[in-house]
Amino acid sequence: MSISGLPVRRLVPVGATLALALAGAVANAPGAQALTNDQILAQCGSGIAKCTYEDVTKDGKQYKTKPQRVSAIYQNCQKSGDLTYQLKADYTNSVTTGFTIGGSGDLSLGTPAGTPVALAVKGAIQGSYNKSWTDSKTVSAQQTVTVSPGKSSWIEVSAIKDVITGTLKTNYDAAVAGHYHHLLPNQKMAVPPINGAPQDVITVKSGKADCSKGTGTADAAPAVVF
Repeated sequence: MSISGLPVRRLVPVGATLALALAGAVANAPGAQALTNDQILAQCGSGIAKCTYEDVTKDGKQYKTKPQRVSAIYQNCQKSGDLTYQLKADYTNSVTTGFTIGGSGDLSLGTPAGTPVALAVKGAIQGSYNKSWTDSKTVSAQQTVTVSPGKSSWIEVSAIKDVITGTLKTNYDAAVAGHYHHLLPNQKMAVPPINGAPQDVITVKSGKADCSKGTGTADAAPAVVF
């Protein structure tokens, strides 16, 4: 199911790998000392450089992340009788720079981008698509479930992402490595959907209860950022 109640289509398998440190040299003038890709990303993320994200294009497909648990785990350790629980989940769909796309088409996400990079992406998308767009979207979900004796239940989510490509550009007040600007071309970002609300895939899961933790809440809800 999805947040909106509409199904999210399965992804076409892809074999390409999208990585944080992409192949290709950083664009610098001939003879200049080049900053590495990691240095540019670090300076953008830390705010040392004022960074912009330019020449943005969007992949024609949407991708879903690998599922993660976003609710507490509730369980029934009674000898008989079902129990009803209200599963609640809150999570965030944000801008992410460290990720791969595996053979199944699922995104395997790394750490969300730092605020300066996220703001640069936000400005680029708003400028390129002439629309209001937020770089981080908090989502709440809930589901009523019936849990049988000896069983547990929880919510898992696969977040839906657009993948965009652009050039990350550093801007300095004083020259760094001989230049006021350094370019990191073909930098891919996984972002909350640009058009419309995220129709994330929400699934209620069940398993065997760990009755050493008793009836009720076995494990608290984790803080999840996709």
